[in-house]
Amino acid sequence: MTDTAPKLKQRADLIIYCVQIYKQVFVSGIMAALHTAKGRAAVIDTLAGALALQVKNHAMSHRLWYDIRNQALCDETFRPVTAEIEAMLVSIGALAFERGGHRAAQQFDACYALLDGVFRCALQNQVNSDGYTTPRLKQLFQSVLAQVL
Repeated sequence: MTDTAPKLKQRADLIIYCVQIYKQVFVSGIMAALHTAKGRAAVIDTLAGALALQVKNHAMSHRLWYDIRNQALCDETFRPVTAEIEAMLVSIGALAFERGGHRAAQQFDACYALLDGVFRCALQNQVNSDGYTTPRLKQLFQSVLAQVL
């Protein structure tokens, strides 16, 4: 009987590495876009457009993030990287509040959870069906962002 533990660890390390790199690119792209936006309306439009394009064009890659985040609930192997990525994602919201002319919301955790939930549902819709059009996705994100920004 062979020991499969080293293979499983190598697989987990590879998944972690790929998701980490992909999410760094995702976050830096959105942060760069947000740095060009000034004012609430521009921030909502810019962030909604960026999120819509991510769902439309990169749904398969984002699935890995949600997979390891869910696995982290039961497997501590994934916990450090999910905490690191989660902090990067929260920084998007903090920048959006700043660029929109607001101080960070007192209930920012709830705002982030709402936006993340909408993103995940849109992603699931994209993967499991024909998905929404890019304009419809943008409208969906605009409506959520208008409530939290």
